[in-house]
Amino acid sequence: MKVFDAHIHFDKYTERDQNQIIKTLAEEKVEGMITVSMNLLSSKENLRLADHHPNIYPAFGYHPEQPLPTDNEVGELLNWIESNKEKMVAVGEVGLPYYLRNKAKGSRFPYRGYVEVLEQFIVLAKKLDKPIILHAIYDDASAVCDLLEKHNLRKAHFHWFKGDKKQWREWWRTSILYHSLQISYTKSKPERLQNFIHYI
Repeated sequence: MKVFDAHIHFDKYTERDQNQIIKTLAEEKVEGMITVSMNLLSSKENLRLADHHPNIYPAFGYHPEQPLPTDNEVGELLNWIESNKEKMVAVGEVGLPYYLRNKAKGSRFPYRGYVEVLEQFIVLAKKLDKPIILHAIYDDASAVCDLLEKHNLRKAHFHWFKGDKKQWREWWRTSILYHSLQISYTKSKPERLQNFIHYI
């Protein structure tokens, strides 16, 4: 059986840890791994790492759990991604800021701005015919799925999925045919998540 790590922030590790990870990949016969990006700087670093390691595959994007980027920052990143489209395997990690939004409860939060940024990445993924790697937690999963349907983007990897039975059923009724879901499962997880895992 082939094993592939579909999600790692490889650029976040020290060089020493990166070398150990590469060594472990070979020892455990892991085919490779997709390293996702946080922003433009992260994307450039992941591209550099991929150039040095043939079993590292980069994805480029803007992680939502950080301050909303300016229009210029988004435009610069989108243009850079287009110019490096042949070197990436996916757009990501992108999505909606569940934790950041909840932390900001009681104050104004630019949620609509994050939705607009995400939609630009979805449009780009569709244009480039690339999969998209998504950060979409609990209620955000339905909103993200609506955007995928709107743009008929069928290849989506929902990383660290936290949803419920209703969302799961809705997804299977949509035209989005490909889902790759990662679920963190420990006894400390909320009951609703454990119930969902038993359901699927």
